[in-house]
Parts: sequence; structure tokens; C-alpha cells
Amino acid sequence: MHDHWIPSPKGWKATLLRNGMQAAALSDDVLLEFRSYWINCPDKHQSQGQWEHALAQELKRKTRYAQSTGTGAGPLQTNTNPHRPRVETALVGKALAQPSTESSKPSQPETLATRLLDQFWIRMTEMYGHRWISNYGDTPKPDSVWGKVLAGLTGAQLAIGLGALVDRGEEFDWPPPANAFRALCLQVPGLPTEGEAWDQALRGEYQHEAVRIAAKATGTYDLKGAKLNDKGLRARFNRNYAIVRARAVMGKPLDGHIPEAIGYEVKTPMQVQFAHSHQQARDLIMAQNLPMDAKQARELLLAKMGIRREGRHA
Repeated sequence: MHDHWIPSPKGWKATLLRNGMQAAALSDDVLLEFRSYWINCPDKHQSQGQWEHALAQELKRKTRYAQSTGTGAGPLQTNTNPHRPRVETALVGKALAQPSTESSKPSQPETLATRLLDQFWIRMTEMYGHRWISNYGDTPKPDSVWGKVLAGLTGAQLAIGLGALVDRGEEFDWPPPANAFRALCLQVPGLPTEGEAWDQALRGEYQHEAVRIAAKATGTYDLKGAKLNDKGLRARFNRNYAIVRARAVMGKPLDGHIPEAIGYEVKTPMQVQFAHSHQQARDLIMAQNLPMDAKQARELLLAKMGIRREGRHA
């Protein structure tokens, strides 16, 4: 790709016909945008026909997007102003934020609403271009992996995930897997990660209410004297924090009752202190090589004191 590349008259007309698109004049702004994008991808090498096909697909996506948002027939038009302003991508986010009115049929696998899936597909295509199309195609399918993995998400949650891709552009230079994108959609702004929450709980400094509630459910007394690598306590805290974080994602109150895990015994501070003292005593006995058996300990004590007692006879 170079600054002076243009589609050939004969090849371009044939490419449009093969893609089911009407042969119309190509606006300069679309061609400039197409060249500008691919010039910045020097590792991409294609033939003249392949570039023309890629440009036709780009026009088709723009046309479909314009039609879906009700702003016209798109870049390929015979009786429109070639300098028509491009559709702002913010409209996609606005459309995604609207709740879906479609109802799913119980007899079919649960998938993302068709309207939301179409808008999501357009947005990802605009963001990733050929990187998205070459992997997933230019048209979404309701029974695709993406449709199933994103099932149940709202438009607002999809918008959160798309925003995360923009904010973390260096990390997501290529489209993420469907399950990774779903995790981005379910993030709550300002909510610490699991590792950050554990660190805050140990220090007793809570930067989010969810961490404080999870720490209280785990036991602030236990956390205060715990070590960073305490696996058992970490597992208890992670479980409680996962429950509170799920409430935050669903928009529910955070401070509801958290049921205890099966097999977990709640101990009072006095019981915890007693168990700690008992363990210290056992460690001291072992350090002095003293017998743990009561009979052996008694015999050793008498020997140290020089006391000999004859065995009792019947």
C-alpha cells in the first residue's frame, strides 16, 4: 500500500459486482482513510485485487452501519453528496446503552440479542478492521461463539467492555477472545482486582466498600495478623470478595449477608488466641526435645530430680 494507490477501473467494477454492491463513485475521504490505515501496516502485502476486495468490504460495512443507524445508505450512493460527514462512532455506544426489547425463546440456545450483536460487530470492525474480519468475518451469526459467550449482557455492559479496549489499547492491539471480552464487560469502574483487594484487606486500608465488606466477612482479626502467603485465609477472602463483586456487577446492595462456606468453622477472637498460645507451647516443647507423651514426661522429670520410685506390687 502507498500514498498513490487507487483501484483499477476494470478490477474495481468487477469487485463491486462480485460483492453485490452497486457501481458508484468512490468518495475521496473514504479512499484517503483506507490508504492511511493500511500505509501504517507495512507488514501487510496484498495484490491489487486483494486491496480492492478489502476496500469493497470496508464500504459494505460503512453502508450497513449507516443503514442500521438510520443515517442514510452509506458511502456508496449515486445521488448523495460525496462530502457527507461520516457517522460518529459515539452513536454505536448510544445504541448499545439502550436496553434490548427482544425476548429469547426457551427452546433455543441463549445468545446475545441480534440488535446488540449487530451493533457490537460494527464497532469491533471499525476498531480492528482486517484483524477482526479475517478471524470472525464481516457479518455476525446469532449462533456464533461470540453470540453465545456474550449472552445475557446488556448494552451498557457491552459499552463498558468496548471502552476498556480503547483505554487499554496497547494491551488489546488485537481482538481479545470472547471470554476475555466478557470479563471486561463485567468490570465495575473503580473496583480493585482480587490481588489489590487482598493487599488492602491485610493492611486494613479499604479503597472500596466492597473490600471492607469482604474483609469483615472474612474476619478482620484474622486478617490483621495474617501473612501475604496465607493460602487458607486468602481462599476465604477471595470467596467473599467474589460474592460482593458479583453484587456490584449486578447493581445489588453490597452489604447483604454472605453465607459461610461448607466446612468453615467461625471462631471467636478468644478461641483464636487460645489456639495460637497452644501452638506456641507445643513448639517450645519440641524445641527442648521434651516428650509429648504424659507418662514419658513424668518419668523424665523424676529422673531429673533424682527420685526413684519402686513399682507397686499387689
